[in-house]
Amino acid sequence: MYRLYKCRTLTALVYACVIVLCLLALFEKPAPERMEAAFWVTVTIELLCVGFFLFRFVHEVTFTKREEFWRDTKHFVVLGMD
Repeated sequence: MYRLYKCRTLTALVYACVIVLCLLALFEKPAPERMEAAFWVTVTIELLCVGFFLFRFVHEVTFTKREEFWRDTKHFVVLGMD
């Protein structure tokens, strides 16, 4: 489980999701009319990214000791964002 969590592909997907979420700001209202995407498109993409972040969070919970996991304040920030 830990090796899968640390594999380069999944780590690259985390960075890709962060970039995609930042770029979505260009296509949501109040974007120029020619750049504006449909609401359902942007919401679907956002939900996919948030779902992936939640998957990574739960994945890390499965192989980390509970006491050590909750000592790391980074996990509270991630949980607050999801």
